Amino acid sequence: MGCSILFTLGQLSEEEGWSLFSQIAFFGRSNDDCRNLEEIGRKIANKCKGLPLALKTLGGLMLWKKSIIEWQSVLESEVWELKEAEAEEGLFHALMFSYFDLPSHLRRCFSYCAIFPKDYVIEKKKLIEFWMAQGFLNGTQDMEMVGENNFNDLSKRFLFQDFEMDENGGGIIKCKMHDMVHDFAMFLSRGECLTMGSSSSNQCSNGKTRHFFFMMQTEETIAIQTCTENLHTLLIESNGRNPISHIELLKLFDRLKCLRILKCSDSRIEKCPKQIGKLIHLRHLDLSKNGELKELPEAVCDLYNLLILDISGCYRLKRLPHRMGNLINLLHLRNEGTALNFMPKGLEKLTSLKTLNKFVVTHKGVALSDLGNLNHLCGTFSIGGLGSVRDQREAEKAQLQNKKGITNLTLEFNLNGLRVSQANESPSIVFEALKLPSNLETLELHGYQSTLSFIQPSWMVSLTKLKELVIWEFVNAERWPPLGKLPSLESLTVGHMWNVKEVGVEFLGIEMSLCTFSSSVVAFPNLKTLKFGKVKEWEEWEEWDYGSRGEIMPCLSSLTIQDCPKLKKLPDYILQNTNLQELRIFYSSDALISNLLKEDCKPHISCISNVDVEGEKEIVSHTNPIVWAGPSWIPPLANLKNITIIKCHVEHLPPLGKLPSLESLMVNGMRKVKKVGVEFLGIETSLSPSSSSILAFPNLKSLTFESMVEWEEWDYESRGEEDTTIMPRLSSLTVKFCGELKMLPDYILQSTTLQELTLTSCSIISKRCKKDYQPFLNRIPHFEVVRLGLGSQILDFE
Repeated sequence: MGCSILFTLGQLSEEEGWSLFSQIAFFGRSNDDCRNLEEIGRKIANKCKGLPLALKTLGGLMLWKKSIIEWQSVLESEVWELKEAEAEEGLFHALMFSYFDLPSHLRRCFSYCAIFPKDYVIEKKKLIEFWMAQGFLNGTQDMEMVGENNFNDLSKRFLFQDFEMDENGGGIIKCKMHDMVHDFAMFLSRGECLTMGSSSSNQCSNGKTRHFFFMMQTEETIAIQTCTENLHTLLIESNGRNPISHIELLKLFDRLKCLRILKCSDSRIEKCPKQIGKLIHLRHLDLSKNGELKELPEAVCDLYNLLILDISGCYRLKRLPHRMGNLINLLHLRNEGTALNFMPKGLEKLTSLKTLNKFVVTHKGVALSDLGNLNHLCGTFSIGGLGSVRDQREAEKAQLQNKKGITNLTLEFNLNGLRVSQANESPSIVFEALKLPSNLETLELHGYQSTLSFIQPSWMVSLTKLKELVIWEFVNAERWPPLGKLPSLESLTVGHMWNVKEVGVEFLGIEMSLCTFSSSVVAFPNLKTLKFGKVKEWEEWEEWDYGSRGEIMPCLSSLTIQDCPKLKKLPDYILQNTNLQELRIFYSSDALISNLLKEDCKPHISCISNVDVEGEKEIVSHTNPIVWAGPSWIPPLANLKNITIIKCHVEHLPPLGKLPSLESLMVNGMRKVKKVGVEFLGIETSLSPSSSSILAFPNLKSLTFESMVEWEEWDYESRGEEDTTIMPRLSSLTVKFCGELKMLPDYILQSTTLQELTLTSCSIISKRCKKDYQPFLNRIPHFEVVRLGLGSQILDFE
């Protein structure tokens, strides 16, 4: 049984209330059970007085009550008579039932949520970590798994709402609490949780407050006096507006000896005092996004109870303290977005680590083999400085294959983008010795400098779940690995392969000896997105006539080629791919684009719906056949829905108005265009009077012009004889940084479909808006003019 009725907010009628309550409480029950429980259920629902939240909450509670006796017990409970539960028009009665039905460990978890402000977006992972740091999740099981179960139990009882889901199917990642549920949690906390700003008159001087959420306002400092000595949680939310000074931190560390959770992220902290070592009960320390923080004091290593250390986004932090190995209870060391170039020996002792985003190998610091015992690592993990590893035994001892929880792996031979000296044979030896985790879904390889093969056949066997692969800056590689053998690969990005001149069948992973005997060969069976960038010497993309013997990239929907100036032609197995929907060509040869528009390519690219073209070279309209050498290019692009043209230095725009399916068009950086006229609409001036009907851009909805600095005229003069329809469905027009444009054409000013108009830094047109275009502007629901200068402003013409 599922909910299929839409209820409006407010007090519900008796029948509406029963419908909402019963759909939740009776979910999954047999018809006999529903009939037996209906009489009692209606009486319980009526006690909710038509309040939707009460009905949902109590319905969620009754869902788990199986017998008539349990239902009767709720109906006759003394909770309905509690005066303290009469707040919020009796809503607290329903919440009280749900709360008292919780086991004690869930009650603690729920009431702790009162620390967050109303309407606050709660990150599930951080909430569970806070519970963990407070000791709410103790037990023999994995604490985070217990926390996940607790969160799910509270969600099922409608104590959380407005869930944000992981796009990759990983479940709930964020949520909120209803305001009334938050009020109830505050009522239960009885002063233990407090949320305030530094300008608030509230003080936590009564000694009861244990959990404090402090929201720093503009040009304010943290009110130290509001923090009691027994504080267990201090969450400071500054959002980068106000720095927390060294003196303020000293006062906090001297005062708050009982802290278990300290969050000072994005607080512009420049230096962390050594007195932080006094916070011996600290289990969760969040210093993330403090971009000025350059080092951590050695005293951090005295925090033996620390479970979580978050220094992510501290982009100037280069080293970790030498005694990091003391933090043997550490579960999560979040260090992505840092400039770490040294990690001390001793990290191999942190065998409980689940999160370590970045592992840096150096001669004087940790060795690759120190990863051997860190088998609980999971999620995203990267290794930098692999180029310094000379001994294949180091790679073997790392035992990456045992780290089953790692799903996203980056192997970087350089260190923070800086090249590491590599012996020509060393990288290949290290690669061969590394055994990758079998559950990898994403793999990135950076900075390999050897000319030898860099992907071993054994990898192809183990990486059966790999969905995304990035190969970047392999400047000396001359051959492509047989990537077509990866069965689950969906996205492939290859860049900075400066010595590769040809892409052949070895890239497809096709062994010619098999083609003779095998009736079916499928290369890249699940590849959807393919990107090439900065393959400067690439000249040929080899054809392969597979006939009826197999398929190549049968699922490919998007192809991007960027900065490949010598490539002249795409192979037929790309052009004949009927699933290809998006083609993006940036800074590549004119010949490549021209070959796409030849007569023999028309049937092959007719299904493409999105095309982006970007270039730097001089393109002269009357000699270059890229787009405007006549109408022959229109049929193969008839299904195009989106086009972006950037920095093609032409003098006239192509006749895009002829494209029948085009819905969105962006033209950017066409610095030589001075006039946009009939050629843009695709209207031929030689049409005879008998040609009485003209239709240009029949389906265009969104049109953007940007950075056309020489553009002065946008016009179309009707001859008065023809029936002209131009952009009949246009709903959004944006013109940016076109300061010389003098006026809008009549077919724009007379549009009855335009809903949004944005003019940014278009001085001449902006002046005409107030003077000449007022009747036109009055018809547009959303209109703004933005003038960028010594202070951006919205000009109001009402």
